[in-house]
This record gives sequence, C-alpha cells and structure tokens, in this order.
Amino acid sequence: METMPQPPLKGNVKREAVDSMRGYSYQILRSIEAWIDLGDGDVLALEGAEDLDLRLEGGATTAEQIKDTSRSGTITLRSQNVIEAIGNYWEHLQRNPGVSIRFRYLTTSGVGREKSKPLGFDQSGIDAWRQIQAERTSTSSLEIATGIQSFLSEQELLSSQLRNWLKTASVQDFIERIVMPIEWVTGWPEWRDLHAVLVAKLVEL
Repeated sequence: METMPQPPLKGNVKREAVDSMRGYSYQILRSIEAWIDLGDGDVLALEGAEDLDLRLEGGATTAEQIKDTSRSGTITLRSQNVIEAIGNYWEHLQRNPGVSIRFRYLTTSGVGREKSKPLGFDQSGIDAWRQIQAERTSTSSLEIATGIQSFLSEQELLSSQLRNWLKTASVQDFIERIVMPIEWVTGWPEWRDLHAVLVAKLVEL
C-alpha cells in the first residue's frame, strides 16, 4: 500500500516573499522592454546604480528604479519609497561628480495627494513637481518649488548632507539640481499588460 506524501510545513504568511518575487518579475519584464527599445550606441546596465541604468549615445545616463506597488496604493511625496528615491539620486550625484545623471522612478502606482497640506499648497506634490518641470521659471512654479524644498529639508530619511543643502540652496538651484532631473513615471501597466506589450514588440522585432 502506497503511503501518502506528507503535507508541506505550515509557514507564517507574513514572511512569504510573494511581494518581493512579484517585484523581481516586474523588474525583469521592464528590463527586457528597455533592452528591446535600445538604440544603436545605447548602453543598458542591470543592477548598476539602480535597477536599470540607460546611457544614450551622446546623452546623459538615466538611473531607473522600478516598483510594482499598485497593490499598496498610490504614491505621494510623503511616501517612504519616494523620499528614499530622492536620497538615492543625491547619492548618485556625490559618487559620480561631473557625470550628467537623470533619475526615473517608474511605478505601477497612481498619484495620490498629501494630507494636511505639508507642502504649503493643495495640489498633489507629484503633479506639482511635473508642473515645475514644464514651467520652471514661472512665479507659480517658484512658489511651489519653495514649498517642496522646505518640506524635503525636514525629512529625516534623507541624509544630513542633503538636508543641509536643501536648507541653504536657492530655489533655482533646487529646481535645476533636484526637480528637473527626477522623473516620476506613474500608472505603468500591470505585469500582465506589460507582458502583452513585450510579446507584441518581440513579434514585431
């Protein structure tokens, strides 16, 4: 008589790495997409400064952080991942003096709005960031940039070096050095949709 196999051990659901594995899978799909889209002379590096580093021929290097976080809700400038991304970008600048670096935060999450107006205005911080990039010298952009700069200077997740710089830099320097190079790419396709896009691109290729 055959013996029945023993059932697997019961584990702690809270310690399962499902979210991590989903994040790694999404990162792989996004990396494949970037590889397919590479132009002649472009260079793609995986797990370099960030999840994905793309150097365009004759252009700046873009360090891209990839997040499949839609199940966790929207992101704001108060989100821990967002604050840490800004800090990571600053560290890349310190490690690579003289190198033109752009930073892209790509996520499946949508944009939320900060509670209690911590930035000094009612507009979403991510949307306000984009407005500054579109109209960097307008009076409105300078005003909201001042609010964002002041907010970030108080965030303890950022290094003391960056916080000190934020407290003393002019708003114009803040816009040029921090706001303009950082791109927030939100609402990126879920992994099934991204997979379908990749299949279509491979067929075309």
